[in-house]
Amino acid sequence: MLLLQVQDGNNIIDKLLRKEVLFTGFRIIKTADLQKVFGKKLTGYQLEAAINQYMFENRKRVFYLKTNILNVHKSNKWGFINGYLSSFSMEFSIFSYLGIKKYLSQVLYFGKNELILFKDHKN
Repeated sequence: MLLLQVQDGNNIIDKLLRKEVLFTGFRIIKTADLQKVFGKKLTGYQLEAAINQYMFENRKRVFYLKTNILNVHKSNKWGFINGYLSSFSMEFSIFSYLGIKKYLSQVLYFGKNELILFKDHKN
């Protein structure tokens, strides 16, 4: 699977929790793997977390690719209160699906391999 890393501003907590990689909606994944994940009961924003967990548990190869895609934070789109309430709801949904152990395992170990398409050749 290939994860496309989304630039998420300068939020240090999001960077520490690797949200720009772990919870990106931009993915390239084999249909067979995705169908197995669709067999689980998921609600709300749990799909990305479920895909990650399936790939992690089945020892599938996962890489991330840095991109220039910019994620506009919900608070900038919907206002401070509505944006942060929406973000909290999303994170609560993901956390309640995974639990603390699996959530931390994803943060620490999942999708750590960067795919480098072109190497910089300096003369």
